[in-house]
Amino acid sequence: MIFIAFASFPPENIKIAAKVFLTLKVLPNSVKRVGPYFKIDPDAPIEIITIYEFDPDYIDKAKKFLEARYKAFAEVPGFLVKIEARLDMQEALLRLQLK
Repeated sequence: MIFIAFASFPPENIKIAAKVFLTLKVLPNSVKRVGPYFKIDPDAPIEIITIYEFDPDYIDKAKKFLEARYKAFAEVPGFLVKIEARLDMQEALLRLQLK
């Protein structure tokens, strides 16, 4: 299972967001990060996608960790985040067979 974080903020707040990013704690060994990947369009908010992979036994702790991690960006005006869970194919097949 993975979590995908979709975040955005106005481009004029990039310096504030960068300062917050530099204060974040190091990810625990049980969480692997892919990204962040940025979409920069001069006429739109900056969009960031980050993928977090982790051991399935760590689901609840990982979600709480990520929610706390992104709360640090609350001081960035206009910052928005949505965190969504996704299953890999094996997990999805197992779940679909249970229904």
